[in-house]
Amino acid sequence: MKSFYNICLAHVLFLAGIFSSSAQNTNGNWTITGPVLFPTNISGQIHGIGRVVQLKFDASDPQKIYAVSASGGLWISNNGGTSWNKTGTDTQLPQIACSSVCIDYTNANILYLSTGDPNYYSDGYGIYKSIDGGNTWFPSNNNIGNRMAVEILMDPTNHNTLVAATSDGIWKSTDAGASWANTKVGGPFNDMVFKPGSSTVMYAVDTSTFWRSTNAGASWTQIATVNPTVGNGGKIAVSAANAATVYVGFVGSNTESGGIGQGGVIYRSTNSGLNFTLRKGDVTPNLNSYASGGQDPGQGRYNWTLFADRVNANIVYACGHVVWKSTNGGSSWTELTNWYSVCHTDMHHIISSPYDNNRLFNANDGGIFLSTDGGTNWSPSADGISATEVYHMSQSRLSKNIADIGTQDNGEIYFDTNTWYTNRGGDFTSRQTFDYNKANTVYYINDGQRRDLVTTGGSANGYGLTGTSDYNKYAMTPQTKTLAYASQEPLLKRTKNLAAASPAWKTIQTFEAPIRAVAVSPVNNNVVYVVLDNRKIFYSTNAFSSNTPTFLPGADAPADTYIATNIAVNKSNANILYLTCGSKVYRSPDKGLSWTDISGSLPNVNIIDLVHNPNATNESFYIASAIGVYYRNKTMTDWQSFSKGLPTIAQISNLTGYFDTLSGGLLRVSFYGRGVWQTPLYNKTGSCTNVNVSITTDGYPQETSWKIRDAAGAVVAFGGPYDAVVPGSTVNQAICLANGCYTFTMYDAYGDGICCDFGAGSYSLTTGANTIKTGGSFGLSESTGFCIPYPGESISEPITKNELIETGDNTVSIIPNPAKQRADIVIQSTQTATALMQVADADGKVVVFRKQELVKGTNKVTLTLDNFSPGIYYVVVRTGEKNITKKLVVVR
Repeated sequence: MKSFYNICLAHVLFLAGIFSSSAQNTNGNWTITGPVLFPTNISGQIHGIGRVVQLKFDASDPQKIYAVSASGGLWISNNGGTSWNKTGTDTQLPQIACSSVCIDYTNANILYLSTGDPNYYSDGYGIYKSIDGGNTWFPSNNNIGNRMAVEILMDPTNHNTLVAATSDGIWKSTDAGASWANTKVGGPFNDMVFKPGSSTVMYAVDTSTFWRSTNAGASWTQIATVNPTVGNGGKIAVSAANAATVYVGFVGSNTESGGIGQGGVIYRSTNSGLNFTLRKGDVTPNLNSYASGGQDPGQGRYNWTLFADRVNANIVYACGHVVWKSTNGGSSWTELTNWYSVCHTDMHHIISSPYDNNRLFNANDGGIFLSTDGGTNWSPSADGISATEVYHMSQSRLSKNIADIGTQDNGEIYFDTNTWYTNRGGDFTSRQTFDYNKANTVYYINDGQRRDLVTTGGSANGYGLTGTSDYNKYAMTPQTKTLAYASQEPLLKRTKNLAAASPAWKTIQTFEAPIRAVAVSPVNNNVVYVVLDNRKIFYSTNAFSSNTPTFLPGADAPADTYIATNIAVNKSNANILYLTCGSKVYRSPDKGLSWTDISGSLPNVNIIDLVHNPNATNESFYIASAIGVYYRNKTMTDWQSFSKGLPTIAQISNLTGYFDTLSGGLLRVSFYGRGVWQTPLYNKTGSCTNVNVSITTDGYPQETSWKIRDAAGAVVAFGGPYDAVVPGSTVNQAICLANGCYTFTMYDAYGDGICCDFGAGSYSLTTGANTIKTGGSFGLSESTGFCIPYPGESISEPITKNELIETGDNTVSIIPNPAKQRADIVIQSTQTATALMQVADADGKVVVFRKQELVKGTNKVTLTLDNFSPGIYYVVVRTGEKNITKKLVVVR
């Protein structure tokens, strides 16, 4: 059948990103730059792609593996770990840091995932559940709250019973995660396992004590024979080869005061955890050390894991920075790897495949590594896990094919023509920047070094600045490629021979406080602006030409500048400035002598970066906070979201741009946990539908304006303010909208209040000879929804609830019902089909309307109910000419 979109939204902004945009790029069109494939290593040190903390295996499919990333969500491999695919954690969870996963052995589509970072032991938002293989998620944390679960286990005989070991106690659910009860107070717990072959006996360990349960986690008893003098980092290992054997390991001494070379305390039980004997005490070698032979202090509980071989219970692996192996039940140990060249250090989980014990996996800060020879040799097995934790990113000013990032745990990684290269290892926290002389020359701000990024490595050298730190700020300009300004706390320095082997720098001004931002005009290298951390702003009009430039004060910044500050100069007019302070954006038309707050509807989150497109003539600016990218130019009255396609819950660390022409440039953002993404620049010249908005008033003269928002809530069009529209007259405004659904809202003249107290009026939205939407008495209504149909589709009325037809072939259910915050509409379909779905209130007012593509089998649509008033709603799903109607009760 022909499908259409009519009334989509009224008061309720439903699931963001449902409708795809057309060719025009007015809200962003982000795709991942990477790394997606494991980077090419030219550093000489083992490298990686992202931090993975846990692996689980499917109960029936030998090729299916689940990987939990500490800052990148959940990933699934369908080919034994050769490649990995992301799940819906990019947009479905309130945060992307995850700690553990549990897969229902009766239905692999049912997953339980805990949020939080297990390495830093930070809580998240509790446990989430998916019933569609990880595509969508909903909270499953009633009573357990925001506690992070380091392990979630399912009763082997009852898939509705779950046990979670958390940062605060052990919790149990008997209703498939709908609610949880505390069965063990205390913690934080580090590990928990079932005895092999048992559905009742469980073991759990915290930082120094071991606990045993005989009733599937309903109660716990401490085993006193596990009593390390120095604990921390407790882990458990059991083996199917001998169900009575249990290993418990602690980090032990891992500091200078504890004794160099000591650490790695191992206990073993041979009677199912009833009592233990000490197999390795707090003595050398240190199983959590860096150095060969285990003679250094090591590193805490951040990295520590145990695993007992599935075939031979006397074989045990202990990992921290290197892989250690015991073949005599933990009594003596052999070092198999070093920390720097064989398998990535900071190891969090070692486990073999239950289908092939010879395939040994190591989850660590570099991703996933695989050994097929008992742990001696390792190779990366993490292609696709694009979970790189980027501290900072910079973009080449001369080539859009070159970018550079500094990462946690995986060093410096740079992008050159579709390939990522690892330049050096470890944590690489320095901010970087490129100049205008060579496309691949990068400057490292923290140490005053620079190097050319080349695929054969290359050494870094100084560029003349001394006393550098990561707080320095740089400003460069294409007008004079050898010119650069650099701030060092209160000092502003300048060089005119940046391309030289050893540039000469001159202090041109000493200010009263540390400098937080520096900007040079894109068209006049004499014009430089400086922002201090005490809100003072200065500008110079002879910063290049004079040996002792003059800096004049402007008006103080309207908000504090010591936290997050950026300043940019408009190319078309060097007097026009944009300034960000904290979460606010300000514009000055007069070199900073006055400021206007243009923050509009931006979220109250610190702004990280401010980027100006120098090729645009309309004051085209982009900003990024940790949660999104936004765009504005001088034709707009508010910022609009420019985040379409981005992960919505990962934390943005930088926004950069490459600008050659208006249509040929791009933006890139980096994430702490999801690598680097890119989009073409804002461009309103693509394919869209011409829509005419007409406003007619009656009664007394009215001052009005209007805004149109897309399904994500971003302002995509606006009109007005129309000052005192004459009664009976009409104002018209033409706009161009992509296909999809929108909300139309009338405001007062300045857009700062919904028109609730004005007289009657009417509006219409038309395209050609077709009316899309009409409305009257707009002063009495907050907003209304409308849609732009896709090509070949027609506009007609939405489905209504008067057809109460339940077909025998297809079924619809709502879970839970009644519902508070969200409800899942589960549609069972006998075939692939297109359905129309609407939600209407008791008065018949449609609050949600969408097209739903159905697959054969189970389909789920999640409704967020935060903006629903309590009451009765009707969910109507139309397939073919038949309707299925279900009642939904929303409670508070």
